[in-house]
Amino acid sequence: MKPTGLLAALLAVASAMLHPAEVRATEIRIATWNIAWLSNTPLPDRAAVARCEQERKAQPDASLRSPACQGNVFRMGGAYGALSVYARLLDADVVALQEIEGEEALRRVFDERQYVFRVADSPGRQRTAFAVRRAILAGPAQFREVREIGAAHRERPRHALEAVLPLLGGTELRLLNVHLKSFCHQVPLTTDTPDCRILAAQVGPLENWIDEAAQRGAPFLVLGDFNRVFDVEGPQARSAGRTVNMWPELDDNDPAGLKLKLLTRGLRHSSGCQHNTPAGKSSYFIDHFVAGGAALGRVPGNVVEHSYKILESDERAKRVPPRFLSDHCAISIQFQL
Repeated sequence: MKPTGLLAALLAVASAMLHPAEVRATEIRIATWNIAWLSNTPLPDRAAVARCEQERKAQPDASLRSPACQGNVFRMGGAYGALSVYARLLDADVVALQEIEGEEALRRVFDERQYVFRVADSPGRQRTAFAVRRAILAGPAQFREVREIGAAHRERPRHALEAVLPLLGGTELRLLNVHLKSFCHQVPLTTDTPDCRILAAQVGPLENWIDEAAQRGAPFLVLGDFNRVFDVEGPQARSAGRTVNMWPELDDNDPAGLKLKLLTRGLRHSSGCQHNTPAGKSSYFIDHFVAGGAALGRVPGNVVEHSYKILESDERAKRVPPRFLSDHCAISIQFQL
């Protein structure tokens, strides 16, 4: 006798309970999230926050302020609690993070029983980092700093961080988490400013990593805060030996057969997720996902923006003012195993 639909469903659930190791996810969620100056230690009270905000007004250079105030977002414990709620609701299996002071900061936001952490050893407090869910790994994750990408910014280098993840099911996924130089968002990289000169110098080492990853043939993703609006760039890659636009330089079919896909192409942020620029809030994406190699066929859907409005479901978290969260919302993709 064939089981009815309801009976078949019950049998499937029972089988899953009896043989949990055989039930595996077919997709994982990968996110990138710039948490904006996430310090290891919360400030003790509102008076301390007010002192730091006064120091920021008096001294724009964060490195010259008192140790507790060397950032641009000053949080108490309640803000860390709200970020932790957000991380739980985000429910990502892999999170590439930017502007993280250290692992202590990550432990305040993510459950260390569930996630493996790695933070780059850059100077300052704006480090790249990964949080990787232990349950998706078939073996130890491997991490490596790609210092040459941050080296162009000699005073405050932000090293890129590579992760090689042996996933359940046999896939080895290579990720590169970047936080490139800011304040050259939309103008040509040949613009004669210190910020554009640094960003232009970072393109070559980034392109080298992509080319090497492509030659391996395995799936790879570059994700993070590129600080670049690719949607306004022109088609010209180079002029007189200098890089003019980043995306045409990266996606140049060199080595032969190189194919990349900018997964954030054409997207705009909602009002609650617009990031800060010197000219005000911007809806253009500067956080991106770039897929290459075998990853091109493994991202079935669109990039998803995760607004802080999801905190409305938590009575405490929803009371935290937005300025204590981040001016970047997390964005995510689904990756097929």
